[in-house]
Amino acid sequence: MSAPIYTRRIVREAIRDWLVKMKLVKGAPAVLDLMTDDLMADIGLTFAFEMVLTERAVQQAKGYDATHDDEHTHGELTLAALEYARHAYEQDGSVRTGQPLTRPAPSSWWPFRACDWHPRDTAKANLIVAAAMLIADAERLERAEATPISQPQLDLNLNLERPRP
Repeated sequence: MSAPIYTRRIVREAIRDWLVKMKLVKGAPAVLDLMTDDLMADIGLTFAFEMVLTERAVQQAKGYDATHDDEHTHGELTLAALEYARHAYEQDGSVRTGQPLTRPAPSSWWPFRACDWHPRDTAKANLIVAAAMLIADAERLERAEATPISQPQLDLNLNLERPRP
């Protein structure tokens, strides 16, 4: 499945911004503007990864940004992510068995008000929400520690010219 071109451009901008923010890019980040689907696959940026970053951007646009996330210091974002993942597990099981879900409401693990529970229609969509929430909580912990998570630098100074036959 391929996303519309404008969506992929927005997602690539979000990926570029995230890589720069996380200090994973060494060299000119503008190289990400030239990324093709093949190049993205070569460096491991799958469509699912793009969708997680897109979901995170949507969350931030709705006000679930760093300021909001920093208020949740007792693992609430991780618990919420686990609840979305649990719901995805149940959805996947109901698809395999043909049995409808019997519990659309969140479990007792849900750390927020019941009216804040907005599960998606598919297991994949709920896993994407869960992953975005985990990213939000990891970033919150990183800010709380005041030191970046140490990660290897990706050198994206790639030669993007295709060899000529």
